Amino acid sequence: MISLTYDASALTAWKDDLTIPTLGADLVRDTLFKCPVRFRVDEVDLFEIPEGRAAIITEALSLPEGTRGDGWLVLPLILFADTGLETAKKLWRSRETKYPYIVYKRVPSSKTEYLRLGRTRAHLRFSPVDEMVEVFSSINGYSVTVGKLELFDTFRDFIIRVRADLTREVPLLMEHGKWGYWLKIIEPERMEPELMSKPELIPPKVVVKSPAGGSINPNDLIPELNEWNEGQGVDIKDWINMLGSYQHAIAYSFLLWPDFVEFNDCVFLASKFDMDYVWDLLLERRGKPSDVETWVNEIDFGDNIFPNDKEATQEQVLYLARKLRDIWTYRLQHDFPERKFVVELDEPSLVLTFYQPRE
Repeated sequence: MISLTYDASALTAWKDDLTIPTLGADLVRDTLFKCPVRFRVDEVDLFEIPEGRAAIITEALSLPEGTRGDGWLVLPLILFADTGLETAKKLWRSRETKYPYIVYKRVPSSKTEYLRLGRTRAHLRFSPVDEMVEVFSSINGYSVTVGKLELFDTFRDFIIRVRADLTREVPLLMEHGKWGYWLKIIEPERMEPELMSKPELIPPKVVVKSPAGGSINPNDLIPELNEWNEGQGVDIKDWINMLGSYQHAIAYSFLLWPDFVEFNDCVFLASKFDMDYVWDLLLERRGKPSDVETWVNEIDFGDNIFPNDKEATQEQVLYLARKLRDIWTYRLQHDFPERKFVVELDEPSLVLTFYQPRE
């Protein structure tokens, strides 16, 4: 039987600390809310220091000052609870990554995991064998064997109690940008044993709504998705994780969510606005500002978006043009609620533009 507990009375020291919401996330996790923790399996205390060796082991492992060696070890509560549960999760569920393919597996992990105890040199080592785990403590050299699911349940119950105690005893932590959110997380139930035996989980093919109505399969628009994962395919998120970059995402944002310029009661794409050129057009087309908006705001998907992509299909280009039409419609309504716009996509020529209808 596993017993993992701590002395919550130490939390009262931070109850009225007004600086907590302003502190850095790492500082809160690594240095605050230090409490005595006890980890016991049957009659074995994994944090116990053998009699007569407290001073030597404390210095060698950089254990907290005042460590008594009676089975209780002072640890930063958030750090131990958070990393402990993540370690337990890894032991009963693995996701194997083989570049450039992603292979999903939902099988018991056989990888040895290490749980560092705070910022000391001490750790717990978890060595899985089938459905069991050998737990070794570097503090005293003790080893015990426990079930993977029992270990997961133990750390899950522990983190639930930690969140409840911190919410009650240190309410100001709720105002912290990161850890306030962390306190509200609800841990899911543990995985049932029968799911552990499934040899492989193939990613589903997600069907999304098409801008033109109906539904469309992303794998049809991005054929490369089907080539990954040893021919089993991957979803868009994992494909982006492998090939995408922040620079590309930022660049695309200027196309998908553009800036606008107001000039002489007209609205133009900021990326295409040139004041002298627009002014000349307005003088030339006097009395027809909508024509000028239409002309200046044109985006030609046939030639000007990705001219070097020679393999793009009509279906791909049309999908992106329709999606952009919908995004621009929403953006214009959002930024100029007092105005009316027409966002037009001429599908045969693949030209997208917008203008304000006028009498």
